[in-house]
Amino acid sequence: MIGVLGENSKILLVIIVFLATYFGVISIHIVTSRQRNQILDRLSGLSRKQEKFKDVRKFELDAPFFERAIRPILSRLADKTKKLMPNEKAELLQRKLIMAGTPGNMSTNEFTMLQYVLAVTLAIPSILSLTAFGDLTQVQVVLLAILAAILGYMLPLAYL
Repeated sequence: MIGVLGENSKILLVIIVFLATYFGVISIHIVTSRQRNQILDRLSGLSRKQEKFKDVRKFELDAPFFERAIRPILSRLADKTKKLMPNEKAELLQRKLIMAGTPGNMSTNEFTMLQYVLAVTLAIPSILSLTAFGDLTQVQVVLLAILAAILGYMLPLAYL
């Protein structure tokens, strides 16, 4: 068939094949570069989110331990037990907290929960240490544990 076509037709055919190949390669490049740009855009978006996450994480870690760990636990416990305190006692405690400068920005329920937590926190280790290292009777251990619990309950009130 090429023998039937003239010399100009052969050149025209080479040019057409060249242009078809050229435009085919260009179109493949355009499609892959678009996909590559989309991937790069997604990756840059993720890196920006990571930077924001690092900033938030740094902000959270800059907060004091009491604010990060203890306060959320106290708040959850206080929310569950806030109905146990009479209103008159809550108002009196609220006034005392305000007069003391609202230590730790605690509500009355959080302050009361802090008292309970300190009572338990001092009672349990005292029981464990007195039974392990002391030559005391069980009654003496229980009485000293009760004394430690009362001390733990009264310690926050000393601040007010």
